[in-house]
Amino acid sequence: MRILGLNAYAHDAGIALLRDGEIELVIEEERLDRVKKSRNFPAQSICEYLLARHIDLDDIDHVAFPWRTFPFVANIAGLALHSRG
Repeated sequence: MRILGLNAYAHDAGIALLRDGEIELVIEEERLDRVKKSRNFPAQSICEYLLARHIDLDDIDHVAFPWRTFPFVANIAGLALHSRG
């Protein structure tokens, strides 16, 4: 089982990917967008690292995020639609 954890809209945006309870990947968005303490949605982290590992959004069983549900869901939906395009 893969769980994608997202953090955004507060300092240190990024992703964490767990596979069967073990950490598979952790990256902060600031490493890619070059914005210290980035608050942006971690789209670059998702695209660069998941797609580089040949992991599609269909391979993710659960997505976890802290608060502000709508922005997270809207951005994930946009990524999913874009990846199928």
